[in-house]
Amino acid sequence: MDFSQLRSYSFLSQAVYRGLTGLSRGASPEALEEKLTSSDTLGVDNRFAALQAKLLTGSNTVSEASDGFTFIHQRPNTLITGFSGTVFQAKGNGRTVIALRGTEPNLFDAQLLQDVLRADFLGLVLRQKAYGQIADAYRYYRQLTTGSTSNVNYSTSELAELRDLISFHFAGKKFTQLDLSDPFDQNSKLLVENYISDTVSDKGILSAPISANEIVDFTGHSLGGHLAMMLADMVARHQGTQFVGDVITYNAPGQGGFVADLREFFGLGPSWTTPIADRLHHVIGEGGMTAAGTLGCTPERHAHGLTSSNRSCPQRTIP
Repeated sequence: MDFSQLRSYSFLSQAVYRGLTGLSRGASPEALEEKLTSSDTLGVDNRFAALQAKLLTGSNTVSEASDGFTFIHQRPNTLITGFSGTVFQAKGNGRTVIALRGTEPNLFDAQLLQDVLRADFLGLVLRQKAYGQIADAYRYYRQLTTGSTSNVNYSTSELAELRDLISFHFAGKKFTQLDLSDPFDQNSKLLVENYISDTVSDKGILSAPISANEIVDFTGHSLGGHLAMMLADMVARHQGTQFVGDVITYNAPGQGGFVADLREFFGLGPSWTTPIADRLHHVIGEGGMTAAGTLGCTPERHAHGLTSSNRSCPQRTIP
């Protein structure tokens, strides 16, 4: 892990906020740069400077020929949870990177409800994680690793976890805990069942999919960083830890939200363990807004720009 990779992945975490759905896979550096620097309304607050865009694509004259990333695919905001992710491939080592979009706090956009209320407040802060967007993120990963003419073959355990994730999104409880005498829970049950029905009909989205045996990196900013950690954790548990590479987040909350912080305050120990703890790299900008980045538990994470000791979820600073 070095500064160059941290910088590059921060660019990818920013690029996911931009509207890139009109690009074709492997689009030219010039086409990607135009999308990154344009003044369209989607992600305008995250518009790239010209040099920054060239550094991302590797077309800057001071970059090595093998630097930069190629665009693969973008999933625009989903209707039910508001999830969005974008896939890039490194030109140098060919590593696939899935970048997850963070909060879009636009007061005049319905995405405000999905991100700030459902994912951030009701999910991360009060209920420990952004359940609905995690479910959509995992479905996206499985679709990316399945050929476009094939159905995604979900296991029983995958469907069970997705069912509980989306049940928490709708009702704040596991599917088996829904009270069918309660009209709200009755409606939530129908919404969950419809979601799972759509899930089992998922098909691959790339004619040349990401290999199911390929190591993938994950990155994201704020809510997107949280999703990157949670998605990588699910991939590790259901597909195997050997397929998860680096997980690099920027000012991102961990898992557990307010509950994890209370456990830490009272010395009750960590509220979350993960098989990929040694692959988590968490960047917190010094002097900026860091509240989100210190919320919740991220076990054994490597902290860049932050030295914090004596935590129930220890952090280590790497030069």
